[in-house]
Amino acid sequence: MTQLNLTLMNKIWTIWKHALGSYSEQDGFDPTNDNAIAIIRTVIVCVNILVGFLISANIIIGWI
Repeated sequence: MTQLNLTLMNKIWTIWKHALGSYSEQDGFDPTNDNAIAIIRTVIVCVNILVGFLISANIIIGWI
């Protein structure tokens, strides 16, 4: 990958991390855990989307 692509991906990852939720010192913020927290929250979001899709598919199949 080129340097430009890596820079863009890092910027998108940073924006995604902040979009998932802000972190504060009061919550025990530790910069070393920043990526791990974002990965866990991303998995939770993906599971919720998958469950919503499966529920919708089940309703549609039930109508047919």
